[in-house]
Amino acid sequence: MTLGPNSDFIQTWNEILTPKWIHFREVFAANSRANQDAVPDWFMANSGEKVLDVGCSFGESTLNFAKAVGPNGEVLGIDCNESFIEIARHEGQMQKNLSYQCCDAQMTFLGESRFDFCFSRYGVMFFAQHILAFRNFYKALKPGGRLAFIVWRGLSENDCFRVAKDIASKHLPQPGDDGQSCGPGPFFMFDKERNHSMLAAAGFTEIESQPIDILAPLGGSLDEAVDFQLKVGPMGEIIREAGEEGLVKLPTIEKELRAYLSEFATPEGVHLPTASWATRARKPY
Repeated sequence: MTLGPNSDFIQTWNEILTPKWIHFREVFAANSRANQDAVPDWFMANSGEKVLDVGCSFGESTLNFAKAVGPNGEVLGIDCNESFIEIARHEGQMQKNLSYQCCDAQMTFLGESRFDFCFSRYGVMFFAQHILAFRNFYKALKPGGRLAFIVWRGLSENDCFRVAKDIASKHLPQPGDDGQSCGPGPFFMFDKERNHSMLAAAGFTEIESQPIDILAPLGGSLDEAVDFQLKVGPMGEIIREAGEEGLVKLPTIEKELRAYLSEFATPEGVHLPTASWATRARKPY
C-alpha cells in the first residue's frame, strides 16, 4: 500500500489517526451503530451470503455480518489501517466464516463476481478516485449484488461537528493545505446527486438515498464528549495544526465547548444532532 493515489492518505491513517481511533473506539462504534440502526432494512445480510465490509475499522459490523450469514456464508472485512485489522482479527478469530485483509480498497483486486453484498459504514468518503473505487466494488459483486453504505452529509448540517469547529475557529487560524490529510474528508459525499452520478458511472443501477437525522451518541459522558471533540474531527484538526498557539488557546476553547455540549448531556451520555446519507444500489443482473 506504499504506492498509488491513496498512499499519503493511508499513511496519515496509520501514523496519526490510529491512537485517537483506538482511544475513542466506543464513541465511533456507538455513533455508527445508532445511524445504521436508523435504517436497518437497508443493511441486512441473509443466511449463506458472501459479504464485503469496506473500511471495517475494528470489525464490529463485520463480526455481526458473519453471525448473520451463518456457517454457509462468508464475510471479508477490509481496511487500510494495520492496527485496526490486527485488533479485528484477534477479536474475530473464533468466527470461522470471517476473514480480514489490510489493503487499499480502491486499488486492490477483491475478486470478480464474488460477493452478494458490499457494505460500508462511514468508510467510502476518503478515496482519491471514488468512481474507480466503486468500480472495484462493482467488479467484486455478483450480478444482482447489492451495495449499501452510510456517509456524512455536509458539515453545515452536522451540528455535532460544526459548532465545535466554529468555536475553535474564533480563536485559531484555519489549517493550511500543506497538512497531512486522511483523504478528501469525512464530509466529501454530502451531495446526494453527485454520489448517485458516481455510482452510475461505476455501473450501478437502482440507486437511492435516504437521509438519516438523529440525535446520536458522541461521548459516554460529558468529559469524554469534550475530549473527543478536542482531539478528533474539525475542531481537533484546527487545534492540532495550530501547534503552540493551539495549546495556549486550549483552555478557552474547552470552556466554550463544554458549555455547548452540556446542553445535550444525559445520564446515558452526550447525544448530538447528526446528519447522514444511507445509500444503496445494485449491480444489474
